[in-house]
Amino acid sequence: MALAPTFSLYGVAGIASDNLHRNYGDGNSTDTGFSFGIGGDVALSRGLLLNVEWTHLPGGSESGFSYDSNLFTAGVNFHF
Repeated sequence: MALAPTFSLYGVAGIASDNLHRNYGDGNSTDTGFSFGIGGDVALSRGLLLNVEWTHLPGGSESGFSYDSNLFTAGVNFHF
């Protein structure tokens, strides 16, 4: 969704799988489930975009401890 000529927002949703390595319990877990998030692009100049995105990944439970995962990414896109 374009909110201004240089700024847009978008949503993401789908099925994701994450593999976590921990220092308790059996040490590893792989969880698959629904994920969702939001992101945005800011045009810095013609052909150069700054991108940020937050995604909530599937969580679970191990050895009586619940956990969840959130992913934040930032990047630069360049196109001719």
